[in-house]
Amino acid sequence: MKKVLSVILSLIMILSSVAVLPLTALAEQYGNWTYIRNSSNSECLITGYTGNTGLRNIILPSKFDGIPVVDITGIHFKDFPNLQTFVFYDDAVISKTPDFKDCKTLSKIEIISDEDHVVSQNTLPASIKEVTFGAFSGSKISELNLPNVELVGQAYSTGAFENCDSLNKVTFAKPARMFNDTFACIDSECDVDYNGSISNWSG
Repeated sequence: MKKVLSVILSLIMILSSVAVLPLTALAEQYGNWTYIRNSSNSECLITGYTGNTGLRNIILPSKFDGIPVVDITGIHFKDFPNLQTFVFYDDAVISKTPDFKDCKTLSKIEIISDEDHVVSQNTLPASIKEVTFGAFSGSKISELNLPNVELVGQAYSTGAFENCDSLNKVTFAKPARMFNDTFACIDSECDVDYNGSISNWSG
């Protein structure tokens, strides 16, 4: 009886472990970008870049085969030593900033149309609601407009604009919640246009 019970318990443990294994999606390739799509083919997640990392300008696709890109992960743009301009399309739906931490040559953000006409400069897409912790820290960004950002940074981590010594002006259109270290260790004077409350600023 004990042996039978032991076998049953072992089978239960095996089946339980199988049940909680996450489903994995196969990565697809579009140009130099790798991505995965959800099961309903309604969203894409960028997971990698296989092209030349010495580029000065990079355009982030907003769609793959008509499927919108909602996020980007696993790419650290500090690994692009010559990157100066990062470009979004004006129909982007990505909700968080890519990782530009320690991207020491990045100085400009642009938004372009489908016809590759520049729509705006030094402005994040309206779809971006969160500037992630350390997002622009150590970069050469000098000015940035945040039209729809509601959250900046994360407590006890690198500030979103920490060590951005070239930063002169940041404009918030909304009273975003942010943390005290958002603009830490900046040597230059920075004008922050912010209409939120002190409680929002402290996180």
